[in-house]
Amino acid sequence: MSASRTKACDGELVVFLPADPPRAGRLMLTGDLLSGLGSPGTAGLVLPPGDAVVAVPVRDAPVAEVLPVLVGTPAAAHAPALAF
Repeated sequence: MSASRTKACDGELVVFLPADPPRAGRLMLTGDLLSGLGSPGTAGLVLPPGDAVVAVPVRDAPVAEVLPVLVGTPAAAHAPALAF
């Protein structure tokens, strides 16, 4: 799996893993960012700034699980445009 973008956010990282079809994309979350979402695991990431791969504890979550939290709506109140 290759990661498309890594964004640092107050020491927390979010890595988007694209997929085909796009709705199958996943997010790897580190630290306490959006705690409670995803399944725990580890991933080899290149942390900014750097060029060495480091094993990092992550939570792997489908975009469909994270999206309602990011837009601030309960899962049952999805607008059709947010449905995955």
